[in-house]
Amino acid sequence: MVSHSVSGSASAPIKRITGFAIVIAGWLVCLFLTSHIRQFPHFGMDYLSIYSSSRCLLDGCNPYHGDETRAAFLAHGGTQAEAEANDLAHKGVFAPYYAGYPPTSLFYFMPLAALPWQLSWHVWMVLSLTLYGLTALLFAGLCSDYSPLAANLCLACFLAMHIYGVFLLQPTYLIAALCCLGIWSLLQGRFVPAGILCYALSLALKPHLGAFALLYFLLASPVSRKRALQVVGVTILLCVPAVVWAANHDGTRHWTQDYSINVKGVASRGHLSDPGPTGNGEPSQIADLQTIVSIFRNDPAFYNPVVWGFSLVLLGAWLYPALRLAPNREKDLLCLAAIVTFSLLPIYHRVYDSTILLAAFPAIALMLKKAPRWGVVGACLSLMLALAISPNYFKYVVPVLRRLFGAASGGNAFMGLAERPLAMSLLALTVFFLVALYRIPQQLSLASGAAPEA
Repeated sequence: MVSHSVSGSASAPIKRITGFAIVIAGWLVCLFLTSHIRQFPHFGMDYLSIYSSSRCLLDGCNPYHGDETRAAFLAHGGTQAEAEANDLAHKGVFAPYYAGYPPTSLFYFMPLAALPWQLSWHVWMVLSLTLYGLTALLFAGLCSDYSPLAANLCLACFLAMHIYGVFLLQPTYLIAALCCLGIWSLLQGRFVPAGILCYALSLALKPHLGAFALLYFLLASPVSRKRALQVVGVTILLCVPAVVWAANHDGTRHWTQDYSINVKGVASRGHLSDPGPTGNGEPSQIADLQTIVSIFRNDPAFYNPVVWGFSLVLLGAWLYPALRLAPNREKDLLCLAAIVTFSLLPIYHRVYDSTILLAAFPAIALMLKKAPRWGVVGACLSLMLALAISPNYFKYVVPVLRRLFGAASGGNAFMGLAERPLAMSLLALTVFFLVALYRIPQQLSLASGAAPEA
């Protein structure tokens, strides 16, 4: 018995290092695969959007008007070919309603927007992808406390399949990294001032990405509540200069009206954020539940209330264990996994917003260690999510399903759901984590506050 214990203890660092290596390999696979599709016309499209709008805010023109953002892009190093490629079929960056970032986002992108276009996107790519990769390693460390190999393999698969957002140079990678850094800091109680600043900046840039996770810290304990309120306070302070800047420039004096028009317009029938069958975006890329409910009735007056009502039920189911279970690490991990997964369901999110789900993998690692059957189910669901976010799902899996079951356009509800794997996977994971919170508190020693084994 002693010999076995010593051997296990000696192998633990090796397993942790191997787990980190697996996660690094997964992220490198994503970057490698993305490098082979850079010749496609929409490369960097999403960063081009925020660059052009932020440049407009810097120059004093209207960041919510396509013609003005296009002119700003061309005036600062962008080429006509890039502008035309990214405005293909009027679905791109300079299309009506596309500019949808609030001044709080644009203001903090201005240092990068002050650079010429070519330099700016290179700096952005290195900064955002490096920071997200390093953040993934922090959560790999949390996974390694419980399951250094299996959980980190699931995390690596998740990272490897995030090709779409990297290809678009999505701003969410930096925002999700900042949010997850804040979550890690508050969870670990380390580098707390820096964590509060990171979390607050992520909320200023994209408030609906990390707001639900902050709710847990408001409820978990008096200490975490104090830190969460500090995050809220710093967020407000960060928003003030952005709003003042926008209010004092001619091009943005009426930004609330322009922004509101764009947000409503891009979600209207047939536009990019339309979650229903009539939307011009791929349904497989939409994360929120509206894209599922719209299969049965494609009417916002129907699917929005249904989704919001169902989401309130899920949130209520999460609140009970979040408030009643004894505070400890296991509860923290499970509650955070449930709430970050749930956060993508009620309102508009796309595939790249799932980058925040780094915070869910430590809970899967916990279950693999302390409740193996539950852990295996969680690992399988995470692999299903990895498949759902892969561009290869729509390229290879959906055509096979269409041959077997017919087209969704013919009223086939099964195929309609099969063409929405991201929303289905997120719903399954949310329900799984919620059930786990109710069914296995004793198995996970939630009442005893036991520390993870090395």
